[in-house]
Amino acid sequence: TPRYYPLPSITPHRGLFKYNVTWEGLPVASASIEIKDNEKKTTIETNAKSAELIDLLYKLRYIAKGEMDRTKLTPLYTHIDHQENSKQRITDIFFMPNGLINSTIAKINKGEENTYSFTTENQTFDPFSAAVMAQSLAWELKQSRKFDVFDGKHRYLITLTCAKKSIRYVLGKKTPVLIFKSKVFDENRNAKAEKFRRATITFTDDEFRDLVELDSEV
Repeated sequence: TPRYYPLPSITPHRGLFKYNVTWEGLPVASASIEIKDNEKKTTIETNAKSAELIDLLYKLRYIAKGEMDRTKLTPLYTHIDHQENSKQRITDIFFMPNGLINSTIAKINKGEENTYSFTTENQTFDPFSAAVMAQSLAWELKQSRKFDVFDGKHRYLITLTCAKKSIRYVLGKKTPVLIFKSKVFDENRNAKAEKFRRATITFTDDEFRDLVELDSEV
């Protein structure tokens, strides 16, 4: 994949963003994203949990943190704590400057731990830095870009296409937006990733590129 560099003119808002998660129009979960900067790093912390009534059938708890170089937006460290009902999986990924990537995945309920390691010259992201990098690039209508993404176990080739420009109401104001379509290819299995059927991502079409909506089938 090409090597990407963020545009200094695009400056996404920092702070805490809260989202409602719905399925077929029904509220099923809540989610938040907090983005913070310090002198050298940008940190993204995400939190998602199923609603109380949904917990009776399906309990989801998802807490994750991604650290990336503040200037280059390349990943440094990723931590994901993912719990579904009685299953809990904790993932840690370390991205080294020389292209070495190490990860550990612990399945808490089974008492198992697996490690993965590889070296690559390709610009490789975690899911968080890939999203922030895409957010920070200039896009033309119908333009596509590919991102090499590692989630701790699998490498995915994600193709984002700027499919449409439109107008949405954001916080009560008419706001121009960019609507992206994604395709996901599982590089480990050399096949289309069946788990991710479709995703549409909507950002504001301005210098902030705030996330407006994520619509997906899983």
